[in-house]
Amino acid sequence: FNSKSKILFYIIVGYMILIGMMRGLNVGTDHYGYMEDFYLIKSLNANNYIRHNFEWGYLASIVLFKEFSNDYLTFASLAIPPTIIGLIIFIKKHKVNMAYALCIMVTLGLYFASFNVMRQMLAIGIILAFIDWIYEKKYLKFAILTTIIAILFHKSTIILLLLIPIHIFSNRINQLNKKYLYLAIILSYIMFFIGKNFIQGTFTTLLTIIGQERYTGYINGLTSDAEVGNVTATIFTLYALIWLYIIDSKRNIFTSLMFFTYIVSFNIFQMLDVAAGRIAYPFLCFSMIIIPQTISNKNTKHKKLFVLTTILVCLGYFINSYYINNSGEINPYYWR
Repeated sequence: FNSKSKILFYIIVGYMILIGMMRGLNVGTDHYGYMEDFYLIKSLNANNYIRHNFEWGYLASIVLFKEFSNDYLTFASLAIPPTIIGLIIFIKKHKVNMAYALCIMVTLGLYFASFNVMRQMLAIGIILAFIDWIYEKKYLKFAILTTIIAILFHKSTIILLLLIPIHIFSNRINQLNKKYLYLAIILSYIMFFIGKNFIQGTFTTLLTIIGQERYTGYINGLTSDAEVGNVTATIFTLYALIWLYIIDSKRNIFTSLMFFTYIVSFNIFQMLDVAAGRIAYPFLCFSMIIIPQTISNKNTKHKKLFVLTTILVCLGYFINSYYINNSGEINPYYWR
């Protein structure tokens, strides 16, 4: 209604934080699952006897919190503000239309991911708040921060180190080669049909070698139906191909490459299992940047058609994920 209203902006962001912090125990799949471990944890060696395998930074946070309170819901709620605020800082540093960005955050599920994959989204929010270090070419500082946060809260976010080589590469080219990007997106999608078994075996072996066998369930499709995940991959792939066709190949090269990286990595991980697609979440955050940038760029072709397509894709994904299939079990929402 008024994308430049600071009052509306603070009301909306404040409400998003409030809803996240005040959610009941069964709002979100992981929310309830963490409770039992929370009450069992007494020290930093708790991974020897709890169901989940928490990073030691998260364990330390629980141990410290329990010096003051033993209330799980209050502890879990504390992850929401830094997650949301970190993503807001990330968006603001790109100076895009905040209304578009917030809409994408909600409809494409990044907001609701903070209800479920709490540790991962917390790590993502903290790391991306320092995106300016990438643009200022302070790569070492960003690498150190990313590594520390990943070790402390969620190891999968180490994948954000890819921002460094991608940014270096984006500075060396004058424009995107759309033909190669088309080819990579299509091949990554086709891999679902021809490479699943081979990739599963490779990833399972790799996880075993590095001592992360607990994630093999994600790889071997034990947690959900990969066919369902392929519907999402199909929608995102088609949308990405349309987006790639209409964009100005000489503008927003880095953020375009990051969105492209999300589509390709999502297709590859999603073919293994729906849960494995979470590994690509950090790159999905760039959808909140590149889509508003594409809409605001004067050289974008067929802009009205792209806006309509974006609305249909975002609302379609939202309705399918959260109304029809209740992804992440955030419905019914109730207050703690």
